[in-house]
Order: sequence, then structure tokens, then C-alpha cells
Amino acid sequence: MARIVKQPGERQKEIIDVAIKLFKKNGVACTSVHDIVKEVGVAQGTFYWHFKSKQDLINTIVGALALQNCRKMAEISKNKKLDAYQKLTKIRDAVFSDIVLTEEAVQQFHHPSNKDIHDQLILEITRVMIPILEKVIKQGVKEKIFNVKDSKKAATFIFGATTIINEASFDDIKNKNKWKSAISEFAFRGLGYQGENK
Repeated sequence: MARIVKQPGERQKEIIDVAIKLFKKNGVACTSVHDIVKEVGVAQGTFYWHFKSKQDLINTIVGALALQNCRKMAEISKNKKLDAYQKLTKIRDAVFSDIVLTEEAVQQFHHPSNKDIHDQLILEITRVMIPILEKVIKQGVKEKIFNVKDSKKAATFIFGATTIINEASFDDIKNKNKWKSAISEFAFRGLGYQGENK
């Protein structure tokens, strides 16, 4: 039978998709590179052509999903049917949405040994997210929902606090709703929102 040759990007995506499926089914620790390549139907050398290690694969997956989430938040910010409060609520929900990967994989990504890649990802997310938040806050000021003088500083402050609280929630994943509530209280009160916080 002839070997099926796939484009490098196509093969990498296939490895990622299978890895996510196996991580969810068996857990990260119980899924080996051998398990992944066996399921994909490729040699181990093919895996190592695309990824340096299993941890490199995890980092790639978590990073891609985080940036995908940023794109989702950008779409929310452009939705003309929503007011600023609704947009910020949906963005908050996206931050705390159930990730496609297992909690175990996310916690591995946040391990101190992955500090460099983690910090690079945070910088990239910061670059994307602050303008999104700033735009929503400006809309809220125009709608007289929020009351702040400097939308960019408010966006930076909220993003920074959200990042810190979100990081802390990875060590207390069972109380995710408590952290979500803390973010809401902090962000909306800080923006001068007087309505009921949902």
C-alpha cells in the first residue's frame, strides 16, 4: 500500500488533534509520544520533526488555544448588537471558558520550567488584548455605563489583574467560579459600573 504523504502543516495539525483527543481520554501523564504516533500512524521521527518533545507539543497546543481565544474575544468586541457591559461579560466568560485541553496539560504549561515560553505567550496575549479591552471600555464610557478618564490605563490595569487572578486560579481550578466572580467585581467596580453585576 502506498504511503500517504501530507504537507508539513497538515501533519502537524493531525498530531495536535490526536494528542488533544488522547490527553482528554487518558490524561497527559498517561499519554506517551509512542501512543500519539501509533494513533496517527506515523513514525516517532515524524513527531520529532515537528516537536522537540512532548512538552513542546503541550506548549504549542496551549499557546494556539490561547491565541484562538483572543480572536474569539476580538469578535465579541466587534459585535454591534452588544453594549459594553455585555461585551466585557462575554470576554470574561471566554477567559474562564472550559479549555479544550485537560486541566493537567494547562497546569503543566504554567509550571516554572516553562517560564520562557509562558512569558512569551503572555506578552503576545497582552499585545492583542489591551486594545480589545480599551475599545470596549471607550464604548462603555460613550454609553455612560463606565466612568473612567483613561481607557487605555483602565484596560491595562484590568488585563494585568485578570492575568494574575487567572494564573492563581490554575492552582485552585475547582473554585473557578469564585475567581470569575472576583474578576467581575474588581473590573466592573473599577470601571465605575453602577448596575447589577451578573
